[in-house]
Order: sequence, then structure tokens, then C-alpha cells
Amino acid sequence: MPFGLKDFQEIGPVRGFTPYTNADGTAAKSIWGAKPYPSRMDSIWACNDDVIAHVVVLWGDDGSTRFRLGSATVPGGAGVGGAPAYDVLTNALPSSQTGLVNDPFTDYWLSVDVAVALTKTLTICTFGGTF
Repeated sequence: MPFGLKDFQEIGPVRGFTPYTNADGTAAKSIWGAKPYPSRMDSIWACNDDVIAHVVVLWGDDGSTRFRLGSATVPGGAGVGGAPAYDVLTNALPSSQTGLVNDPFTDYWLSVDVAVALTKTLTICTFGGTF
């Protein structure tokens, strides 16, 4: 059974795609948004065609407060030219945490430490489901 699915018996796929380019700078961007409730984010994968690694910070936001959940370093070249994509969620959260359950009020955001190079892209893909 795929990672994180058996405990919640997810019935509908939910996914997102968030590119970071140089124009985005280091601003936080929503990566989950107004998804159906109840839902669960099972994984966040990153592809980075920049030559440098980027520290990405995962945030929760309940509408009034943005709070840091963790961070991970996405290597340069991850997910490019046959290299595997980088598992952000597993590396940003404690090992006991296997996903993020969404309530009606919480959104999840990601920010980067340094802007992506001018012609490069850091792409974030989120996967989960409704249950």
C-alpha cells in the first residue's frame, strides 16, 4: 500500500504543483490551499534544476498565524537528468510524522532560503487524498 494511505483510506486523489522561479524570490507560496476537507497531504516532492541546493521551509497557516513546521535541503539537480526527486515532507518533519491532515482552516506554505537562479526552477509537487 502506498505511503500514508492505509490509516486514512483515502478515496480521492489531491495533488498540487508549485513552481518557484527567480521572480518569486524567497516569498512563501501556498502548496496545499483550499483542498477538500477532510484531506491529508502524504508527500511533497521537489525537483531542482538549479546548480545549488535550496533550503525549503514548510509552514502551516491557520488564517491568523503562520507557524514553522520544519525544513529540508533540496540538492541541486534533484529530479533532473535521471536523478531522483527529493522527498521534502519526510526530511522536513520528525520521523514519527507520516503526513499532514488538513482541517478546514489550515493551509500549508513553502518558502526558499535563496532565490532560484535566473533561468532555473524549483518545482514542488504535493500528493495526498480525501478520506
